[in-house]
Amino acid sequence: MYQLLHPTQSSIPSCIMFPPNAPHVEIKQGLMAILPDFRGLENENPYVHVRAFEEVIGSFYAQNVIETAKLRFFPFSLKDKAKGWLYTVKPRSIGSWGEMTQEFYKKFFPPHKVQQVKRKISSFIQGHDETLFMAWERFKDTYNFCPTHGYDTWRLVSYFYEGLQPRDRQFVQIACGGEFLQKEPEDAMDYLDEIAENSNT
Repeated sequence: MYQLLHPTQSSIPSCIMFPPNAPHVEIKQGLMAILPDFRGLENENPYVHVRAFEEVIGSFYAQNVIETAKLRFFPFSLKDKAKGWLYTVKPRSIGSWGEMTQEFYKKFFPPHKVQQVKRKISSFIQGHDETLFMAWERFKDTYNFCPTHGYDTWRLVSYFYEGLQPRDRQFVQIACGGEFLQKEPEDAMDYLDEIAENSNT
């Protein structure tokens, strides 16, 4: 009875399963101190966390071991609620860095959150007291917040242009000789960057 009422804790295997040919990765001096933290809070962006994490790992490890290093040290960047989530992922279900990020995004940037960002992008409106520069920066922050929004460049340009106040829409057109809508999408993005910067200075 005592043993049944007080079971000893059995160790549960990690969700990470390294491939048999995975190289051995030594922990480098100072790595843990500069790993970014992700706690799973509502205002945290998992895409930004992964990018910051990859930058740190990329500065410590050579290309031939980098995938293994990312997989091995990612758990150390998770804290609190996010660390708890990692322990709930099915044992031995993740075998690559791609699978890890996929699970991570699915948990901390689920489809309904992606839809919220998409709605914010497609319904963008420049504020009445907002300069062209401020509007452009806010719009870029919105679509960069979720890189998987799925909108093509031409559509992003269109949403921004249509959301401008008439005065700034006219300014954008006049500044490029009335040819803004004839530009290639990538060129239009570069042009908006340039004109917004110029209008700010």
